Formats: sequence, C-alpha cells, structure tokens
Amino acid sequence: MITGAKILVDTLKENNVEYIFGVPGDIEGEFFKELKNSGITFFNTMHEQSGAMMADVYSRLTGKLGVCFSTLGPGATNMLTGIANAHQDRSSVLAISGQLPLKQQYRDSHQYIDLEVLFKPITKSTKMIYKAKDINSTINELINIAETETRGPVHVSIPVNVLS
Repeated sequence: MITGAKILVDTLKENNVEYIFGVPGDIEGEFFKELKNSGITFFNTMHEQSGAMMADVYSRLTGKLGVCFSTLGPGATNMLTGIANAHQDRSSVLAISGQLPLKQQYRDSHQYIDLEVLFKPITKSTKMIYKAKDINSTINELINIAETETRGPVHVSIPVNVLS
C-alpha cells in the first residue's frame, strides 16, 4: 500500500526539492521513514523559525523553492516569523506542517491550532490536505503559486492520519 507520506516525498522529488529545513516531529514518523532514503536532505535546525529562515535564504540565494517543516501546534507557530520574513522578501517557500488526525481537530484538543487561519495573512496560499489522494495535486498547486510572480511563501498542513 502506498502511504500519504510516500506520495508527499515523491511529489517533492518530482519538484526537484533537494533540502528541507526544520525540526522533525515524532508523530510524523511515516514522513521521515520515507524521507530517509529519498535523496532529499533534511537539516534539523533545532528550531522551526531557523528552518523557515533557512528556506527563505535558500530561495533568495538559489532562485529555487525553499522548503521547511514543522510539527503541529507550537512547532508550526515557531515557523511564523520565518515565513513572515519570506513573505516580505518575496521568497518562494513551501512550509509544511504536521497536524493532528482529522478526528482530533477541535478547539480544546492538545496542541491543536487552526493553521490555515494562522498562516493566511503571511502566505500567498495555505491549505490543509484531507485525503492522501489529494497530496500530489495540492502540493503541485501550492508550489506553482509560490513560484509564480510575485513569488512568496505558501503553507500546507497534513494530518498524520493522511500521511499514514
């Protein structure tokens, strides 16, 4: 069976992603298993803000898409300053955040934050993926938005049950 994590990694490879900057989360284990032998290098930046800023700088220096990753909740909020900076710099950055399983996404759930609401003011587009079959098309759409003039960051949150 093909997992959402495999579809995500394959989609990133199809888009020539070489590096991802961020902090690995334990609940997104499937993603990191797929990433391990993919040829994509993951840099553990020890703080999500640093990962977002590194993706921003990578995009500005190379002209390529910068990619950063955070786990859910506070991990994603840590990424905000770097993504806001990428927005101001007009850098094409794909910010990926893990998210609680769909059935656990409610206001008082531990570490749940509505990431689409949070990222909307500082990105060109933000989406949550609800089904694994939508990963490829959604990621491709977001990358196209990020790289279309005027360039800028985009964000996607992917619930762990969609990754597995």
